[in-house]
Amino acid sequence: MGRLKEFAKGYKNNNGSGFEALERDVQDLIKHASGLVYNIKNTEAGHITSFVLRVLEKDPVFLDYMILEATSTPKPATNIEDYVSAKNLNVLLYSIKVGRFLKYDEDSLKKLGIAAFLHDTGLLKLEGDVRDKVYVDGEISDDERGEINRHALYSSGIAKNIGFDGSIANIICQTHSKVNKQVPEAALIIGACDRFDASVSPRDDREKPSFKKKVEYIKEGYSESGRDITKAVMGALGFYSIGEVIRIGNFGGGIVTGVSNKEANGEKMDPVVFMPIKVYGSGQKAPACEIDLSKDGFSYQISGSIDNIAKKKELIISLKEYLRSSGK
Repeated sequence: MGRLKEFAKGYKNNNGSGFEALERDVQDLIKHASGLVYNIKNTEAGHITSFVLRVLEKDPVFLDYMILEATSTPKPATNIEDYVSAKNLNVLLYSIKVGRFLKYDEDSLKKLGIAAFLHDTGLLKLEGDVRDKVYVDGEISDDERGEINRHALYSSGIAKNIGFDGSIANIICQTHSKVNKQVPEAALIIGACDRFDASVSPRDDREKPSFKKKVEYIKEGYSESGRDITKAVMGALGFYSIGEVIRIGNFGGGIVTGVSNKEANGEKMDPVVFMPIKVYGSGQKAPACEIDLSKDGFSYQISGSIDNIAKKKELIISLKEYLRSSGK
């Protein structure tokens, strides 16, 4: 039994068990994040801290499933609040994985998570046409770009207003800094995860970047000393990242559901991949399964990513059917 299916089968909460309980908890966290963003003017530091601690208490496999949901769903393009909520939650999840990869202690993870969740709230303070241009494609003037670039400062101010100390505000203020001297490491992590999110988030008008382009895009935001953070981001989030559709030899297409704990090929971490039911020409069927490509003796060849949103949606549906059957 695969790691995700085994986790779904054993998952329990106060209202039930199995995959349906897992799905409810994921959606509940997403709604919690959205509520905090929509009500940011009346939110207190304790509310944000409680939410981040709630996320940190979750099993790493749970967070991987949340990331899978995040990278499979385009960010809302209806209003700035929904966009910021989705973006902040994604970056929070990525930052926690990177922090754990770097062996941060719980207090450091909490501070990292709080700053990550608040890092783009300053976008809510934008006004007029520039507010919509954050999440809707269109030309942006130099003046508008300058206003958008001030959002980190606005985010820092929001953090102070709701009761966080200067250390959190300082991290947030520097998340998009390109000058790394004396910039807190947490700010570099959040900035890199923000760029990672932009590179992997589904968009109908943008091709999926290759691993090389993904790394180059993240590195563009940093000077030489920030490259170790890029290495940590790719180590924690994978050579082939969660939610990416890849082709594996004769097996066909599958979707990455996690990153193996076993290091392979130097800096690359092998993916854990869900493969749907495969029907051969003879009519014989191979059952749906999860494959950990780091396992010794498993011979495979990844022939690249499949940049097809329809295929991705099809695989997500198959994965949920597979997980739903975990209690049967």
